[in-house]
Amino acid sequence: MLPSLAQHRRKKSCEPVWLLPVALLLAALPSMFPATCWAFPAASRAASPAEHRTSFSTNAVSRTAFLLQDGAAGRFHQHTLLEASLVAGGVENVGSLERFSAEFQRHREKLAARLVGQAKHDRGRIVWRYLHARLLRGAYVENQTRVEEILQSGDFNCLSACVLFTCLCREFSVDVEPCMVRGHIFCRLPDGATPGGGQIVELTANIESGAFLDSKKTALLDPIYLQPTRQLSDTQLIAKIFYNRAAYRSDHQQFPDANTLYEASLQLDPEDKYARENLLANVCQWALALSDQGNLAAAENVLERAWRIDAAYGPLLVNARHIDQKRIVQLYREGRFEAALAVIQRGSRRQPNAELYSRARASIENSFVNRHNAGI
Repeated sequence: MLPSLAQHRRKKSCEPVWLLPVALLLAALPSMFPATCWAFPAASRAASPAEHRTSFSTNAVSRTAFLLQDGAAGRFHQHTLLEASLVAGGVENVGSLERFSAEFQRHREKLAARLVGQAKHDRGRIVWRYLHARLLRGAYVENQTRVEEILQSGDFNCLSACVLFTCLCREFSVDVEPCMVRGHIFCRLPDGATPGGGQIVELTANIESGAFLDSKKTALLDPIYLQPTRQLSDTQLIAKIFYNRAAYRSDHQQFPDANTLYEASLQLDPEDKYARENLLANVCQWALALSDQGNLAAAENVLERAWRIDAAYGPLLVNARHIDQKRIVQLYREGRFEAALAVIQRGSRRQPNAELYSRARASIENSFVNRHNAGI
């Protein structure tokens, strides 16, 4: 299953309550700035065996960069769908790419023998039977997004099975359309008559009678197939591999890598609102983690990424105020009043209606005047 939109889970309110007199405000600053705030985590992903083995090395980044460049115009010119899926899954070296490609070709040859003399309209079912008999021989694992893991262990999920089914169908001129509803991916064998018509192919079903569904018989369909359906191009399908890997990394607090993977997903599928939402959530989590470590300057720098994406994103506004509060206290204690006022000025420009900044400015200026008058 694909992760759904990031769950908006409020941990604790971080909205400050400015009730103390101005003269007492600075003395009370530490207690006025609570240590927790809203966090909007990306969807939880369980560990995949392959995810533990693959590192996001420089070689993988450069190979990924080449894939993203190839798909920048909305289609791949120098990668087959299989090759693109392997690279997106994190396969790093030429030897591994060749080995997995050769394994796929061996299955293609075996399947070809089964299709000799078969009518074209029957080929999709034969491909499905072969896929379940010879490739999806492991278990359904919700987070097993990687095609290479199917070729090794047989474990699969809806996305990895859909990619492999599509690759095999195309080898034998079977028209197939990868489709997405929220939280799930399946395939469709179009009838060529009506848009969206034809057979729905549920790749995670292990019984053929439950795998091929008539899209016109809506009364018999699971409600999941009645949601708005999005047909996916090759680049959009591969983007979902990056998306799932990013969700795993974010859930395991590997925020920089998750950020890179979410950005890769969006580069291939800029219209994916869930990837954009989870990218913003990941940036906020990353900044909060740095803030909790006391690295407030780095937290501010990370949040700049979110400001460039969506300056109206609600969780960003809340978390920015939380981090700015801590940063103002830190700078004040270090005697860096001008730097603290610069944080206030930037925050008030971005959130002019937030009382935090006007109250903090008044408190700092008042404290500065009192210190000056006292000759401190």
